[in-house]
Amino acid sequence: MAGWDATLQIIEGWSVGSSQFACGRTYRPHAICMHQERILVLSGFVKKSQKTPDEELSRALRRMREFVRQERVMTELRKSDDFSTLDDFLAEEGKLEAFQAVAIKEVLAWQIEEAMKAEKLSRKKMAEKMGTSRSQVSRLLDPKDGNVTLATLQRAAEVVGRKVRIELV
Repeated sequence: MAGWDATLQIIEGWSVGSSQFACGRTYRPHAICMHQERILVLSGFVKKSQKTPDEELSRALRRMREFVRQERVMTELRKSDDFSTLDDFLAEEGKLEAFQAVAIKEVLAWQIEEAMKAEKLSRKKMAEKMGTSRSQVSRLLDPKDGNVTLATLQRAAEVVGRKVRIELV
């Protein structure tokens, strides 16, 4: 982890280390970061040699930098009296509707996928029962693909023994 020293010198209050957690007979080393009494696990992988791969160190360093960036943004938001909630902030930035749409799609995709697991349905079997293609089921389960019709949602829900309920609140 010596390659981290130069970067860490500019980030006060951080300490970095490495630890190995046994998981059966396989060890999964993790890059670990401590900051303000919090422990962050930045990277985990199956170790295949003595040396930690450079890509794993880079991934952990990227994640640490992203966390630091987010911490700084949240600290600034806490100092500001302009916003009382995250919704207020997103509305001010003009991003509230987009974030809500993505969140709704992520929840729906997760619920359908969990129901498929419970019913032991593969994507292929789900597509057959819905009378559609496997790629259409993949789009339905992709949280980033927001282009799903209500009819598709209803067919998927029916296949897994659920119903779609939409409310205006």
